[in-house]
Amino acid sequence: MIETVKGVWTLKVSDQKKDNLGTLTQWSIQFD
Repeated sequence: MIETVKGVWTLKVSDQKKDNLGTLTQWSIQFD
């Protein structure tokens, strides 16, 4: 379930910070 939540959360962040794709990737790794 955590993986699903992570995916959804990451998706939301991507939508909000579409300009900061690099940061999104870093967040994904940290969240993982």
